Amino acid sequence: PVYCPDKRRQSVPIGTATVGEMADDLETDAALATLTKEELALLAEEIDPDNCLLPARDRVANQTSKKSTGDFDRDRLLNYMSESAKTSTVGSDYVTFQKKTRGRVYEPTRKPKPQTDEMDEIEKLLLGMSESDLGELADDLEVDGLSTKTRFSSSKRRSGPPTSAVTYSYIPGVGHGPDHDELSMDEILERIQDNDSSLTELNVNNRRIDNETRQQLLRCLRFNTHIEKILLANTKLDDDDARILAVHLETNRTIKVMNLESNRLTGAGVRVILRALQKNNTVQELRLENQYNPLGTRTEMDAAHLLEKNTTLLRLGLSFKGGGARQKVDRILLRNNDAGKWIVSCCH
Repeated sequence: PVYCPDKRRQSVPIGTATVGEMADDLETDAALATLTKEELALLAEEIDPDNCLLPARDRVANQTSKKSTGDFDRDRLLNYMSESAKTSTVGSDYVTFQKKTRGRVYEPTRKPKPQTDEMDEIEKLLLGMSESDLGELADDLEVDGLSTKTRFSSSKRRSGPPTSAVTYSYIPGVGHGPDHDELSMDEILERIQDNDSSLTELNVNNRRIDNETRQQLLRCLRFNTHIEKILLANTKLDDDDARILAVHLETNRTIKVMNLESNRLTGAGVRVILRALQKNNTVQELRLENQYNPLGTRTEMDAAHLLEKNTTLLRLGLSFKGGGARQKVDRILLRNNDAGKWIVSCCH
């Protein structure tokens, strides 16, 4: 086929051209034949055949004033570009990259080291004091439950579940006084059974008591009308003991403070104690923290529900993981405290 530069025309195969097209070509050739060389050169400068099959040098004559450099030489061109790049001054002010920090350099604040010299001196001073001096010091500082022997230790922390209401403390004894700490359990039981009026505080914290003796002690409390404070922290108190104590609480009208921390109470034992407080109107402080088994969310909600009917409890030692139960108990204790202040003001 014969290709035409005009896109509007279609290629016409040889031998199929019309008579009109052939006549036009003859007229064009006849017109070009009458032109001189100068006129043909001028016409060639103005007219571009626009044929992509023709090289540029054949389509249009050279219209520049530069001299021809000859035929294309690839190697010569590459050598020229390499030499030009070597002698070029572009990028002569280039600076190599250096990692720098702009602005002020961050410096973490250093926390001052705790001064342990003073604590060591206090510890040595306490270790050098006698048991009676430690008891007097606890009374002067009004430390609840630390009226007798106290042992301080700087050794490693104990591993496993906590076993003491007060870390590194040993608090045996019954009541206040120099002779109560040396009492045996038989003497304690005898004084409780005799309803001794001088015995207003039962403190057996951290004592190793067998199950039979512990239950006998709790049963004796049912007939005592003078004890106002019961301290049974870290005595392996379990749910069975809690049921015996709950029966006593329902009818007792003298106990104001109970410390049952660091024992083996489960959720069932805690519920029994709190349910007994619904019928008790004298207990003002109850401590149930640091049990061997975690209580759980259900026990926390039950505890908050059981305390709604109690109007005398002012302080409760029990950690709540759930926000709802904690807020509910806080409102109950606040209500009881406000009611107690109102009663006191009315009495005055």
